[in-house]
Amino acid sequence: MKTTGIRPAILAAMFIGLTLGLCGCGAATAPESLRCEYQEGDDIVIDTQAPRLSWINNTTQTAWQVLVATDRNALKEGKADIWDSGKTVSAESHLVAYSGPAMESMKDYWWTVRIWDGKDKVSTWARPARWTTGMFSESDWRAKWIGASWQDDSVPEADNSAPIFRKEFTVREGLVRAKAFVCGLGWFEMSLNGRKVGDDYFVPGLTDYTARPALLTNPRIPLEPEVTAYRTLYLAYDITDMLGKGANAVSMLLGSGYFHEGLFNNNNIANYGYPRFILQMALEYSDGGIEYVCSDTTWKEAHSPVVFSNLYQGEVYDANFEIPGWNKPGLDDSSLSHAVLKEAPQGRLTANMGPTDKVLETLKPVSFERLEDGTFKIDFGKVISGWVKLDGVNVRKGDTLRVNHLSEYPAGRCEYVCASDGKVTTSPRFTWYVFREAIVSGMENLDVSQVVAESVGSNVKPDAEFDCSNPLFCRIEKIWRQSQVDNMHAGVASDCPHRERLPYTGDGEVAMPMVLANFDAASFYNKWIGDVKGSQNPESGYVPNGAPWEPCCGGGPAWGAAICVMPWEFYNSYGDKTLLADCLQPMKDFVRYYDTWRAEDGTSSFHKPTPQGAPLYWYNLGDWAPAFGLPQDELVHTFFYWLCADITSKAAKVLGDEAGAAAYSAKAEGIRDAFNKRFYDPETKSYGDFGSNVYALYMGVPRERLENVRATLRDELMVKYNGHVNVGFVAHRFLYETLALNGMNDVAWTLLNQKDFPSFGWWLEQGATTTWEQWNGNDSRNHPMFGGGLVWFYRMLAGVRTDPEEPGYKHIIIRPVPVRELGEVSYTTATPYGTLVSKVTVDGDKVRMEGRIPFGTHATVYVPKNTDAAILDPQDDSSYEIHSIGPGAYSF
Repeated sequence: MKTTGIRPAILAAMFIGLTLGLCGCGAATAPESLRCEYQEGDDIVIDTQAPRLSWINNTTQTAWQVLVATDRNALKEGKADIWDSGKTVSAESHLVAYSGPAMESMKDYWWTVRIWDGKDKVSTWARPARWTTGMFSESDWRAKWIGASWQDDSVPEADNSAPIFRKEFTVREGLVRAKAFVCGLGWFEMSLNGRKVGDDYFVPGLTDYTARPALLTNPRIPLEPEVTAYRTLYLAYDITDMLGKGANAVSMLLGSGYFHEGLFNNNNIANYGYPRFILQMALEYSDGGIEYVCSDTTWKEAHSPVVFSNLYQGEVYDANFEIPGWNKPGLDDSSLSHAVLKEAPQGRLTANMGPTDKVLETLKPVSFERLEDGTFKIDFGKVISGWVKLDGVNVRKGDTLRVNHLSEYPAGRCEYVCASDGKVTTSPRFTWYVFREAIVSGMENLDVSQVVAESVGSNVKPDAEFDCSNPLFCRIEKIWRQSQVDNMHAGVASDCPHRERLPYTGDGEVAMPMVLANFDAASFYNKWIGDVKGSQNPESGYVPNGAPWEPCCGGGPAWGAAICVMPWEFYNSYGDKTLLADCLQPMKDFVRYYDTWRAEDGTSSFHKPTPQGAPLYWYNLGDWAPAFGLPQDELVHTFFYWLCADITSKAAKVLGDEAGAAAYSAKAEGIRDAFNKRFYDPETKSYGDFGSNVYALYMGVPRERLENVRATLRDELMVKYNGHVNVGFVAHRFLYETLALNGMNDVAWTLLNQKDFPSFGWWLEQGATTTWEQWNGNDSRNHPMFGGGLVWFYRMLAGVRTDPEEPGYKHIIIRPVPVRELGEVSYTTATPYGTLVSKVTVDGDKVRMEGRIPFGTHATVYVPKNTDAAILDPQDDSSYEIHSIGPGAYSF
């Protein structure tokens, strides 16, 4: 049956407490969590004239009013000198476009919003938020790109030291506002008057900065160097409070990052050139005057104490190279040489609108031991990506402090050379390490209070909670989360944070649904999807195995499929048609590239050669990292051919491209028919082992063979593999949901409950605190890619799903597929409209469901009539009682 609204019996006290905003008692509650282009806070920089604004309501919204002003105080009085939208009748509170007059570059804009509720009562104004405009035109940049005179791009492997630069300037009376707009490649640390600017690390984020012709002849994986778009990111900082009247000093320290890796990269990274930077500070005064301090050849340069800086090989700081007062005014630098002009990257300077890296967590030792050789072995309890920080350690002149961050791969150097007796506090700047334990040496004594570990990564905050009466599931989710956090740096997600540190598109695509279900990742993926789109070859449509591309990334068509999969996942989670529209043509272009590998029977078999015409395995993988074996490459290639065509059809339909939707739908149907014809074996009633039947069921098999394939897959997993996974990481993304939706959720439950090889439980039995690359524990032990399939926890057990017809959780579907052994599961997550809660309890044949739906959304709740019915036929509506509900609490 289907009901409209909630039955009186299910309201109870919980509903009453959560829906006070609907009763009209006094003013409506003010909106919260104001965001501009998915970013929250006052340190936002944008370079779009139509930024999209979002907020969260705690009551029903029938209308909104936005004010934008250059003065925050004016907003407190309800005044706006830039834009007053007026009362706008609309329930929308997500991605509302600014429609005011054109904005100026390098300005602060404050905004607030109020709403009218269901009783037409107006709220108070929300707490104002701010965005800063960057440069709307290249002509806004007065600064020049500069770098060290001794670093010659024609001799790219000669030097891995970090150069440092300085300039003094004067601030006159009446300073009211000061902003710094800065990019330093590879990474930079900016200081003003002896203080570091901001708390960021590894900035700016990784992009395709500029052309690299040497990619064509790279000895590992050569690739045509052309891309659709180069870009380079800049950041903005409010530096008003860091400046004083009179003399001031600014300094820039540059690390190699991904931009320059010298001889030490084992061909993982293709150099762009030596470090360089551009900096423009705008100083505004009360008399209306604006003065600029810009990077140019008047700056002075020197060798910094960071005598070795390399992303893979570590960092060495030699205090003997310190210049006292370098970043403070008053230093006599007349004997120092001047910086020189450097070639600007081809990439357009673009505002950084994604999260930067920060210290995310500080860990104290869980064990601390002095070894017989005088070194100190320290255990911090779990594997992290970051570094050991020494704080207030007593040293003697000539000591070299060393930290050996222990890992399954050799860690880079981490050294500090002492120039004098005294106390030292030190940690690296331009690289990270992966470790749980570390060996510290070089000092006579070290106290446990003088050492911590700092987890450093992209500031992508967790925004979901999962709990389950099965503690193993909670432990599995926990180690995946840690691995994902460890692998997000510089605005991209890597495959592993130590060995390769590269943005593999396949790994990112597979893990993305799990990331979106657990983290506030919108601005992160908004940036990274731009990298994937920009990395596409403009002629062929090929999308590489890593984006931005680096010549270590092996993969195949499943990796390039990220250009289709990632925007579609983003659209479902955030309802962003703008991003989807930006990606529609790249999707079509990738399917066009796929067409070049279409076989006569309609299936696909990639055999991409090198630019020189030689065969190369690393372009053409199918699945990877198997438990026992791999499915046919051609089967996997054909599955992703279908998936990309299917997604492109759906995206075209959303965007009103009816002809495109029909054409790609027909293409997808033809590919599916070819897949079913070629790969099904009627004698074995199977498409093959190692996930082949999972791919087939996910795509759709002919009705007459459906039950046979289901039975084959059940027998394959439960008998042949004794209730264990038998797939690589690509098929694993689809494994558990496919089982659940095909009447085999008990099989999914069994696979995830194992504690022997191969299973997540076996990893935990070995002491894992992160997820691994291989089921057998070989290679990297910090790979998040196998986490992609774990969305089963939320989509199947807790039942939370989005609706492509009303994406971004505008319409929420809660349709659990229970398991008798479940007991209880709860999932709480942030949506663009507020917090969503789903709790499912199974007691024999009975299923209880309760939770909370955010304001601004509606939901359809599918309550299993009994446990077995929903397990056996979860796609049949008759297995459920169906309830359409609005915001607030529910209980069935």
